[in-house]
Order: sequence, then C-alpha cells, then structure tokens
Amino acid sequence: MTNPTAVFIDYDNLYRSINESYSMFITSDVVKKLLDYLSDEQLNSVQLVKAFCDFKTSSNEISDLQENLVELRHVNSIGDGKSNASDIALAIDVTKSLSNNRKFEHYVIVSSDSDMLPLILELRYQGKEITLLYLESKIKNNYLETLEKQIKVKKIEEILGVETYKPFNIENLEFSNEEKFKYLNCINKGMNDLYVKYGSKSQTVVYQKDLLAALNNQSSFNLQPSDSSAILDYFKKEKIIIAAEVKVIIKDEDQKRTAFFINEDKLEEFDLTLDDEVMVKYREAELV
Repeated sequence: MTNPTAVFIDYDNLYRSINESYSMFITSDVVKKLLDYLSDEQLNSVQLVKAFCDFKTSSNEISDLQENLVELRHVNSIGDGKSNASDIALAIDVTKSLSNNRKFEHYVIVSSDSDMLPLILELRYQGKEITLLYLESKIKNNYLETLEKQIKVKKIEEILGVETYKPFNIENLEFSNEEKFKYLNCINKGMNDLYVKYGSKSQTVVYQKDLLAALNNQSSFNLQPSDSSAILDYFKKEKIIIAAEVKVIIKDEDQKRTAFFINEDKLEEFDLTLDDEVMVKYREAELV
C-alpha cells in the first residue's frame, strides 16, 4: 500500500543554496530530479507538491515548475531577500494540511534550514512519516545528527550524482574524531613525504608552511587558507601538534627554528590511529 505523500519545498532556500554551491544546475531542474526520485520510491504516492518562494527572484523558472505540476506560493521577501518568510509560510501551510479532509501520511520537506526542526517534530508527534531532502553543503551537522535519529533523511547531492564539497566548520573538527583523523592523516602524509625527500633523516625539520601546504593542496578538502590555519591552530591548542624550537645547521652555523611534530601520546588519548606511521618523531634531545 502506497502512502499519500505531500512535498513542501522551501524554494527560496533551495534556489539560493543551489546557486551558491552547484551553479551548474537550474533549480527547477533539481526539483524535477527530486520528484523523479520520490516517484521511484515504491511506497510513495505523490499527490501534492508546493514550492514557497519570492518568485520575483526566480521568475524565469516558474513555467518549468508549473510543467511539473508544482503549486507555487509567492512569498514577499524582506530586506536582503534572505529572511525566513518562505519557511514560515511553508510551516503554516503544512500545519493547516494536518486538519484538512485531504489526509497525507508522508510529508517530504525540501530544505537545509534548521528552522524546520519545530515543524518536523510536530509532524512526528502527529504520527506522520517524514523525509527531509537536504543539501549537505548547507546543513548544520548537529541539526542533521538530531534528525537522523528520528526521520528519514536524504542528501540532494546523492540524487543529483554530484560530489559533495562541504564548507569547513571548526565545530565539526572539535566534535568529530572522523574529521580529526581526516586532517591529521593528510598532515602526517605531508610530513612523511618530506622525511623521505630529505633522505629519511631523523633530523628532518617540518615548518608550519609545510603543514599548511599539505592541507591546502588536498583538493578534496576544498579548504580556504584561513580554514587550514584554523585547523592547525586547533591541533596546536589541543597539543595534538607540537611546535618547538630546534637546533638546525644552516651554512655551517647553528641556528634556531620552530619545528612541528605530531604528538603520538595525544593520538592515543583521542583514540586516533593514522593510516601511516609517524616518521617525523618528537625529539627531546634536539630541542633548544
């Protein structure tokens, strides 16, 4: 038996997010792909699709949406156009639908905005099945983690078949060992490459610029230089990476330089096991 399904799209949120993160797509085409995905899910019987937006900002897509039988709800935006007028209108419409004669058992919300949480909790309280379609590049991690325990969630990027580039968020690094592991693995690989490059010598000195280069050169991270600096600052604050003055010989003269090391004791404390051995060892005897 199929579930009568209603789809509510925060089109303002979707339109803005697609243009910022995946400008190769037209938002109305994205909506068509989402509806195709929902139609392919055997238990869905999509009976209503509504999109909420200030359509003055996306008027060229109106006819495409109407061709896909999407009901349009124009909402006047305020100020810079980034107000939450459309999600408020969406929430009101969903709430009204709960008392209508036309009953829906499955609600699909298309939005990456955490303001949708009270509405989703109300739908859950009403015993409805809920699916959230969201953009991973725009959703907050703690919001997503809350929802994953209670409802079905699906990344729009997966439906579109695109690789995800999620902007760096320092909170993700602070609370996720997976994030720590990812960046430390990259840093350690960069340090080990220098260790080999300079003849596998125990005196290999790795500078801050080398660690930043390792992070910045990893294209899959999609980091800005300020992001890499924030990552390194966090690891130094937690003493996972140690900065210490060492003696080096430059042009036959003893000089002092600030070198960087991975603190293996801290790796153990954080229960982190890197893919490769840490080759550039912390060397008490050589510190200034």
